[in-house]
Amino acid sequence: MRSRTVISLLVVLGLVAVIVLVNRRFRAEPSFHGKTASDWFKIYLANNGKNFDEGEVHDEVHYAFQRMGVETVPLLVDKLKKKDSTIARMLFALWSKLPAPIRDRVTIPMPARFIRLAALGFLRGMEVIPEASVPAIIQMAKNDEPDLRAEALKALGWNARLSREMVTALTSGLQDQDVEVRAAAAESLFFAAAKDQASHSALIRALSDPHPSVRIRAVRSLAFCRLRVDDGIPALVCFSYCDCLHSSSARLRAADQSIGLDTKA
Repeated sequence: MRSRTVISLLVVLGLVAVIVLVNRRFRAEPSFHGKTASDWFKIYLANNGKNFDEGEVHDEVHYAFQRMGVETVPLLVDKLKKKDSTIARMLFALWSKLPAPIRDRVTIPMPARFIRLAALGFLRGMEVIPEASVPAIIQMAKNDEPDLRAEALKALGWNARLSREMVTALTSGLQDQDVEVRAAAAESLFFAAAKDQASHSALIRALSDPHPSVRIRAVRSLAFCRLRVDDGIPALVCFSYCDCLHSSSARLRAADQSIGLDTKA
């Protein structure tokens, strides 16, 4: 009789513990306008997560995440760890070969790459990234996918508080084999270069990058730092580079020649 009482008590205590944990987890996730952060994340993916198009839903979800703030970080870091299952990878590989009637009836899962990109985009929208999320973002900066590396560098660079590890990841991005990643690194170093000599020097070296988009973003970051003539690059040239963002290759070559770069646009 006594053993049954003990077992019953343990079962009750176990149920109470489960309920408490579930309630804590539910309360821990922030909400905005009656929707949790997970709900907003799903809305974003369902509407324009695949192409990251600008639009009303895009703006609404980003506003919701801005209002919920740093409390959404645990969710976003968890999304950065998302991986495609074996079945999902097989489905992705076979999807284009499947007959249309089957594709109409089967719901393809969201690729982990899109989920990670969305999470990085929301993290980039925060003025200060909590330290707990930094290791996961730096890990994304080493990912095999170039667009993930580029988005991770943007998330790091737009942070108002940069640690040494974050700066190292950004300057390393200037050596990436992918031009978009190098451009993202050059664009994202503007905060760091204003205070850190190593970042400043890395941007100076990036002016010799073979690709125009990297050179343009490097000078834009340097111009943001209010680079002076005694640093070797006249301010006028900085603004010429900024104007070259949507200009002809001839103007870009002229800007290159004005600072002694022998490059081809």
